[in-house]
Amino acid sequence: MSKKKTKARVRDAQAAAPSAPPVPAFWGAAPDRLLKNLNVPGVYTFRGPIDGRETVRHFRVSQVAGGLLLTDATEAVALELVEHARQKVDASAAAERARVALIGARSPNEIRAARGDVVAEQTMKAGVTRGRALTSLGTLQQRHLLTMRQFEAGDRLAQDVKTVAGAREARDDAAPEYSPIGGRAWEDFAVAAGRNLELVKRACSDLPWYDGISLWTIVEDIVIHEKTMREAAGGRSAVQQARAKTALRIALDVVGDIYELPADIKRTRVLFNGVPVEMRYCEDIDGLNEEGEPRIIPRAIKLKGKRWVETAPTMQKLYDRAKKRLSSCLD
Repeated sequence: MSKKKTKARVRDAQAAAPSAPPVPAFWGAAPDRLLKNLNVPGVYTFRGPIDGRETVRHFRVSQVAGGLLLTDATEAVALELVEHARQKVDASAAAERARVALIGARSPNEIRAARGDVVAEQTMKAGVTRGRALTSLGTLQQRHLLTMRQFEAGDRLAQDVKTVAGAREARDDAAPEYSPIGGRAWEDFAVAAGRNLELVKRACSDLPWYDGISLWTIVEDIVIHEKTMREAAGGRSAVQQARAKTALRIALDVVGDIYELPADIKRTRVLFNGVPVEMRYCEDIDGLNEEGEPRIIPRAIKLKGKRWVETAPTMQKLYDRAKKRLSSCLD
């Protein structure tokens, strides 16, 4: 029933039922100012000033002969609203207790497994694996989008970030004594981790952006903030994600240099105008091919002793782009 019809029938009921208890004078215009209460069915609420005071009154609307009857049910409705609020609070508290009990009953590995698949990932050491929840970096590695060196570099950076985040301030007492036999103090690891993080940030920030992407920003997004590649790329298009993946690989190579991981830099020569020009390049992994083998794509690092970053699906196309680059430098 519409609000206009309800108001009209209320007025008709008041006029047609003179024997009913009279409505107080200050409620003469109340039906025009009633609003349907969404929390309690069949109840209309009045909010407004009465005798200079802000007042809230609740009315139940019932069907009677010739119209509608308004019954003041302020006290009963107020108690009902309080009961609804109490039930809501109790339900929320019960859900929180159940959540705490569930967390307390599971081990940290089980909690990590609930957030992502726990996988046995490879390491730079032969025959050594480790179980870990699948992070954003791990997802890229599982999809064969990173080399082992790139993944290991990002993982070491992530561990150093966690160490820095959990570092404790040095105490006021004497510095702890240690020896190569006795081991190192926690503060030593925290200082070393902070130094590595600063070196990585400085090295990535000093390099030119790749196709509009900051190398430090892409590392920060994927490794530290654990964003997905789609979030880090800023879109779902294949072009955006391919550009972001290349920028991440370049940045992780820089991170690997900071951690002194062994690198496999290859050298070749580009024949340009009959003169061989040296080009250095590396090989990235970009998924699997039709045979289920890793798809290798070359990425140029230096050309003629100068920094030059370029990717190509095959070496022949990389040679062609290198020749085009050399030709543009002569123009």
